[in-house]
Amino acid sequence: MPESPRWICLDVGETLIDETRVWSVWADILEVPRLTLMAALGAVILRRAPHQELFEAVRRPDWRHLRTEFDARYGSFRPDDLYPDALDSIARLRDLGYRIAIIANQPASRTEELRRLGVEADVIAMSDELGLWKPDPEFFARALALMGDPDRGAVAYVGDRLDNDVRPSLAAGMRAVWLRRGPWGVIGDAVGPPTGTAMVVDSLAELADRATSLWPVERPGHMTLTVVGSAPAWSLRAGAPSSCYLLELDGAAIVLDLGHGSFGALSEIRRPDSVAAVVISHLHPDHHADLVPLRQYLKWGLGDGAPKVALHAPADLRGRYDAFLGEEGFLGKLPGAAIEEGTFSIGPFRIEARRVTHAHQSFAFRVSPWQLPDVPGLVYSGDCGRWQDLLLLIRPGDTLLSEAFWGVTRPDTEALHLTAAEAAEAARAGSAARLLLTHIGEPHDPLACVEAATAVFDGATGLAEPGLRVAIP
Repeated sequence: MPESPRWICLDVGETLIDETRVWSVWADILEVPRLTLMAALGAVILRRAPHQELFEAVRRPDWRHLRTEFDARYGSFRPDDLYPDALDSIARLRDLGYRIAIIANQPASRTEELRRLGVEADVIAMSDELGLWKPDPEFFARALALMGDPDRGAVAYVGDRLDNDVRPSLAAGMRAVWLRRGPWGVIGDAVGPPTGTAMVVDSLAELADRATSLWPVERPGHMTLTVVGSAPAWSLRAGAPSSCYLLELDGAAIVLDLGHGSFGALSEIRRPDSVAAVVISHLHPDHHADLVPLRQYLKWGLGDGAPKVALHAPADLRGRYDAFLGEEGFLGKLPGAAIEEGTFSIGPFRIEARRVTHAHQSFAFRVSPWQLPDVPGLVYSGDCGRWQDLLLLIRPGDTLLSEAFWGVTRPDTEALHLTAAEAAEAARAGSAARLLLTHIGEPHDPLACVEAATAVFDGATGLAEPGLRVAIP
């Protein structure tokens, strides 16, 4: 199968176009000093409020009636509106073999205006043409369709806003590039670091210099982790699958946990029947509920010719499904052994299991290549209430994928989970190279969790957002 073409998809405002003239024209129309309007904009961004609130802040709620005057005064994009590095960086990216898309929240007229300015792209489309606006997930779905539905991991979305660009593009399964320029880019540093492990650049020229590192070469014997789902036991957000983590190595794949909503999300990344095994960390259903659709898919969707997908799970799991569904051997289509403390292999993967403090029969895992057990691997906490338990698994240089259900504050409760700082303490004490926080309970602020973790652990720290893909090590 040919490799999916790689796309760089660019935002417009503060990515290609310097919007200083936008806000200057508005200030003049509103008869507000330019500095005052821009200070109000900064305050609104810092509050994470919609930018339209700046008009309320300067006591001009009538601004919508002035839109026609704004359009007349601002007119079209001009050559001096382009950032100095815009055209050259696009040319450099195209010379490197990347396809270029420009899809953004803008009036429809901006498509032709950008072309007149010499912007060359394979696809250009604006939100007014699409009838969809960021951060709506449908906007990113339509963007992918306009690019010919490439593999989502082969698309990098570049923008200045964490809320409109970085988080939703990661949630859509794309790679994300946070461009720290313009008001949202600069103030974003004060609001919090980017979601997940988005690339961070300060210019398009820097992006052109570093673009090849968006898709690192996967070397034989080295694993990749893809976050399929990371939500906790419940989420009020649509499209937020629970715990599920795909590991791939030399063409083989296993899945750690298969929580509710994750089967469909996994299917968008890889055929579920191509996975060698599902490994379940413990008995709580937010870590295994989608064994039901997996079983039904194998039994009824594929029938007798279905490949064997192994299930390695705590000893009591199969009996619980039988009792709940009233069908003995319900998970019989998924053969496999009960998990015990120790080491076992699945294809090229070496998996070490250790009990952790949580519920009955709870395990954490360390996964590494079977032939290279001493190279840095992945340690997955499952659900864990005592960070010291993880030190039996973590080795120097490992990536720790750790739950942080309690966010930044541990409540007075018997529920056994970790805070972000406790997860970071495990990473620090175990000399891990990287920490990915997952399973953060609502309504805890994920960015505050990253901040709390970085105060303890000085290694790379990020959020395990669905769609995130990282090389291990």
